[in-house]
Amino acid sequence: MPPDATDDLRWIVQQISASGQPSFLAVLKRFGPGNAGPLSFPVEGWTLALDVPAGADPDLGQLLDRLDDRGRGRRPALPRQGQPAAAWSCPEAMYPRLDEWRKVRDAADPDGRLASDLGRRLGLIG
Repeated sequence: MPPDATDDLRWIVQQISASGQPSFLAVLKRFGPGNAGPLSFPVEGWTLALDVPAGADPDLGQLLDRLDDRGRGRRPALPRQGQPAAAWSCPEAMYPRLDEWRKVRDAADPDGRLASDLGRRLGLIG
């Protein structure tokens, strides 16, 4: 792991530990290069996924915001994400090829019939 990634990971673990928030599942993965899809989730580097009980602590949102602020090019797994934040409501920050995807979407579904709550929340559909 690069030194800055090690420092970030150590800081994240310290923040979680100090908060007293339980995490019943933690997964650390290293991704290789992403694929050619404009909304491809993985990018090269490390990802840490934590599952914590929602609503267990009113300060959970503040903790998650601090962790996100430390993130480097963060890209949450949006379908599993329960914590709304400014970056997640602005998918352009996470997906630089979003305009390319929107052109494909408009060509494939010009009437906007294919929709989901997640797509509406993120502004991926009209």
